Amino acid sequence: MLAFIDQMQRTLGQRDYVAMGNGLMDYLFSLSAISHAAWFCSEVEQWLRKGIESRFGLPAGCSYTMTHHDDYLPAELRGRWKEDTLPKFIILAYVIGSSRRNLPSPHQKLIPYYLFVAEKQIAHIEATKAALHRKQHNEQQQRQESTAQERIRQFRAKAAHDGMDPKLIEAQVRYLQQQQGVAPAAEKQLVIQCPICKKRLQCPVGFRHGKIKCAGCMNIIGVA
Repeated sequence: MLAFIDQMQRTLGQRDYVAMGNGLMDYLFSLSAISHAAWFCSEVEQWLRKGIESRFGLPAGCSYTMTHHDDYLPAELRGRWKEDTLPKFIILAYVIGSSRRNLPSPHQKLIPYYLFVAEKQIAHIEATKAALHRKQHNEQQQRQESTAQERIRQFRAKAAHDGMDPKLIEAQVRYLQQQQGVAPAAEKQLVIQCPICKKRLQCPVGFRHGKIKCAGCMNIIGVA
């Protein structure tokens, strides 16, 4: 078992997926694998996951469908070494890259099934990877847009506080939105009137500065 673990660690470090798959396949059909089946599974599962994560670029601990176990195996056979665990490991050895096409009987006759399910397994893994990438991309885009919108909100509030003409403010905001690739924010505007020149002024709802300068008479107006 230690020799097997050393081999898996070496081939994984070298990213030699054919050697890793073949080494696993050879060990699966050795007497030592059968004699250690009770605790052997957890070690194999660990190295299989590491190999698949390395080959397909998945994050550590990523979950995905186990095609043989989840899609094709009758429920009453789940958990059995012969019907469930061993075929699953053979299929995953092919997924990683095993080139073995000369398995011992009766598995030789099952090679078409193993290869078929391995292709389905790869499709599930690739779909999981694509979904993760879409999720990460969307989250990153949302973070960037949220940051950009906050910067724009701060600019609009400061410009209003400094007495910049509202039309210039909105023109600059549109420019910033285009530069930063964000959609126009659906931000409500608070309309106030200067008590001196009666000019109508706009500032964002939730305006935090407390005061705004009138663009007409330069009067400082308190905003509650």
